[in-house]
Amino acid sequence: NSKMKNVDLENIRSEDYKLEEGLIDFSYLVHTLKKNKKLLFFIAFISFIVSSSHALLKKSVWEGQFQIVVSQNKSSNSFGAASPFSSFSALLGANNSKNLQTEIEILRSPSVLMPVFNFVRTNKEKGGKVDLAKWRFSNWRKDSLNVNLQRGTTILKVSYQDTDKELILPVL
Repeated sequence: NSKMKNVDLENIRSEDYKLEEGLIDFSYLVHTLKKNKKLLFFIAFISFIVSSSHALLKKSVWEGQFQIVVSQNKSSNSFGAASPFSSFSALLGANNSKNLQTEIEILRSPSVLMPVFNFVRTNKEKGGKVDLAKWRFSNWRKDSLNVNLQRGTTILKVSYQDTDKELILPVL
């Protein structure tokens, strides 16, 4: 008898939620949400507390940026200025794009950016709030400095991010 009652209740419940073919019945979803509303409110409350505490405890990150136009000497190519191949290579743009990428990589290199890194490191040591024992140039460049060529242009965008607002302008 108990098996019959369970089967009958399941049949009744499934029949209550059946609709015409092709239509969506949200009543089962609404019924499930109403049944578990205490659990849903508890999860929402815990999520709110965790996200609020994270937002309040997280340090603000400041960003500064500037843009420069990278220009190339049009007369400097491997064929010479008076060569008939110079106009052809300029039309193809092969040398220009490779030279531009080379210049950008030079600007991102440690030989150019190491004085900036040392400046940041010295200023952070003065504050004494940051553990600089594991600070590496490659990590600093990857996390804080962004040097990118804007697509389709010769404009180079340089941006720097740091938690110390006063350090942004001197670094740039």
